[in-house]
Amino acid sequence: MANINSEEFRNCIRYVASSVSVVAVSIDGEPQGMLATSICSVTTEPPTILASINRSASIHDQIAKDGRFCTSILSKTQLDAARTFSERDGSERFADCKWDTLTTGAPAIIGALSNIDTEVEAQIPVGTHTLFIGRVVALRGGSDVDDLGPLIYCDRTYGSVCKIPHPTVC
Repeated sequence: MANINSEEFRNCIRYVASSVSVVAVSIDGEPQGMLATSICSVTTEPPTILASINRSASIHDQIAKDGRFCTSILSKTQLDAARTFSERDGSERFADCKWDTLTTGAPAIIGALSNIDTEVEAQIPVGTHTLFIGRVVALRGGSDVDDLGPLIYCDRTYGSVCKIPHPTVC
């Protein structure tokens, strides 16, 4: 097995474009969350997502203990919110954004492209992270915000996607 160091890996994986999301929980009634780019759909039957959370993240232990979290997928108009979540700590991250809750009691950012409220079905430790497999229990958003488009993180910077009207094969 090749010995690949983490810096080499980061230099290669940085080209994977990912949507920018906030994964959030409630801790003693206070909203807590973190910026995440490692969220993906697992299956639509039943609706399930995966969130890869570093075990050193402030919300990790709460997700593991309570078994619920809400993911808010940010739009390209929410760059300021993304920066706030990357620069501030704790509940200060929610100071400048409106939020409410759906089913689990975890904070959902109002105005996000989508809010995906989940209950944890499985926890899989992998290296420094835990993969939380979440069964979707409530949704908000989707088709009514299609023209906004997602905020994307790629090559260590934020961006957005432009839709290609007639895709071609190179």
